[in-house]
Amino acid sequence: ADDATAQIVRLYPAANTQFNLRHEVNDPFGKALIENLRLEGFAVQEATQQSIQQQIIATSNHLDTEPQKGLALSYVVDQSGDLYHVKLMIDDMRLSRAFSVQADSIHPAGLWVRKE
Repeated sequence: ADDATAQIVRLYPAANTQFNLRHEVNDPFGKALIENLRLEGFAVQEATQQSIQQQIIATSNHLDTEPQKGLALSYVVDQSGDLYHVKLMIDDMRLSRAFSVQADSIHPAGLWVRKE
């Protein structure tokens, strides 16, 4: 989460950026990411089950809703063998990086990849 936060800080101005989470956060990575972003000065709007359901209903009914200010943020952390993959989705941009676990610590296994 620290490394993901550092990458976001390189790309976005903290005091002028709000992130709107697109899913509920109930995992250690997500909780640490939110806390780190707030400590760096970003505004973070967390998603609740109710807000997600309201978005789904508005989208399925084709209702014109006011656009939310801020950037949509979601993430996926998955594992493949000894590698962990972190994928961040910020609006239409995708950031990803692999990490390896060595001696009970996590180390980057490559650079951040950015796709727009």
